[in-house]
Amino acid sequence: MPLDGLAAASALPSAPLAAGANVFQATVTLPASADLALSTEGLGKGLVWVNGFCLGRYWRAGPQHTLFVPGPATRAGENLVTVLELEALTADALRFVPDLDLGHTDS
Repeated sequence: MPLDGLAAASALPSAPLAAGANVFQATVTLPASADLALSTEGLGKGLVWVNGFCLGRYWRAGPQHTLFVPGPATRAGENLVTVLELEALTADALRFVPDLDLGHTDS
């Protein structure tokens, strides 16, 4: 699927979210297991899991805007992404992006 203005070597998937209280789930189909970056744009504050593997916490206050998804946590075919949102969710889809955005880092 296209990535809202991002030029990627290969298309990375997005998935609509299905809501249930403050827990959201999406199934993302991948062609192969791979290291990915999950955008936290549109998410408030909470935690994310991929296939039961905890990626960690996110918070819109930053500075980090992506979570690293290690290849061993993904698989070819369907992957279940679970989001525990503690504040307000404004995203209607989860998006994998080509690069990590860890905010300001000292060189």
